[in-house]
Amino acid sequence: MKTIVAIDIECYTNYFLVCCKTLDGKEFVVEMHNDNRDISADRALRTILHKHTIVTFNGNYYDMPMMHAYLSGFNNRDLKVLSDDIIVNNIAPWKLSDRHPRLRRFPVDHIDLTGVTPLQASL
Repeated sequence: MKTIVAIDIECYTNYFLVCCKTLDGKEFVVEMHNDNRDISADRALRTILHKHTIVTFNGNYYDMPMMHAYLSGFNNRDLKVLSDDIIVNNIAPWKLSDRHPRLRRFPVDHIDLTGVTPLQASL
């Protein structure tokens, strides 16, 4: 059985954050500030996505497209534009590639809790 890893993402104009936490409390964080990436952290994040079951809240509509964009090489500005397209412009996830052609999707074992708790506002 794969380990469950909860993931949450935050995005600002010059800062991008991926927080990962296992059920036993182990944490892993990936940050990009002013387009500065830590390549080893990127590799570790890819490993987490490949080897574990990812759990999010509203991840199908926000966290996973943002994660895919980050791993596709988007810089801070591009990530913020994508984030605004999702949140402000309410662009559906299946239409994001039309507006952001560099966006690539990667296979991930993912559970979005929004579907199981449709009346909840957040985590």
